[in-house]
Amino acid sequence: GERLVSELSETGGDMQGDGPKGNEGLVGGDAGNIALLSLLYTLQGIPLGLSAAVPFLLQERISYAQQGVLSLCSMPFSLKLLWAPIVDCLYLPSMGRRKSWLVPTQLVTSLVLFIGGLPGFLDEWMGGAVQSSGDTGGSSALAEGLKGDGSGEASGHHVNIYAVCAYFFSLYFLMATQDIAVDGWAITMLSQKNRGYASTCNTFGQTLGYFVSYVGFLALNSPEVCNKYLRRKEDARDSGLVDLPSFLLFWAFVFLVVTLAVWAFKSEEG
Repeated sequence: GERLVSELSETGGDMQGDGPKGNEGLVGGDAGNIALLSLLYTLQGIPLGLSAAVPFLLQERISYAQQGVLSLCSMPFSLKLLWAPIVDCLYLPSMGRRKSWLVPTQLVTSLVLFIGGLPGFLDEWMGGAVQSSGDTGGSSALAEGLKGDGSGEASGHHVNIYAVCAYFFSLYFLMATQDIAVDGWAITMLSQKNRGYASTCNTFGQTLGYFVSYVGFLALNSPEVCNKYLRRKEDARDSGLVDLPSFLLFWAFVFLVVTLAVWAFKSEEG
């Protein structure tokens, strides 16, 4: 996404942007557009960071081979060139070239995150490992989980690694499609003199989202971190402040609100 935006920003040509072309200030009238792009790229980084956190939650329940299977969920970002022409060519004129893909993609992402946060789905596939990264069963669970055929069973819990991988693969596919739409919209959303900021929005937003859902989630999910830095000694518990289902439900709500707001209030031209 960043490379595409960078190349297009350098060869902007005579394309007209949606944003005002005033010379006032550093970015003129594009401050709101830059903020929106940063927000959309931040949302893009949320599922990516969550997928990176999963191996840490399951590190004592699955084998190295199974961790390798989890890495396959990132493939859509490498293959998005295959369906990028479809995203660029097929759209509803009444809705706009980019919003025709952005809105449905983010609504489906919200639904997928919501489903993952429900009981019996992601928590069951992960063998009950999602409640707290500090409650993984210790070294005995590691030995039990890696013995035999490496099936991922630990302390009576079975990790359905293929279901977990498929779940995050679907999120990566949705975010890769969202990335195509946002990259394209960035070129027409910003005025010509500010198109160079598109790659900055991509880098800043995606990194922020990744950090929040990776480092931020693991810290809030860790009993040790929460007890040491976020709780009083008398309030110490054996669980973190946030578990994965509640984290997924929160971001499902955020995706829904942002998507509906963009759909209702942000017009698209070009």
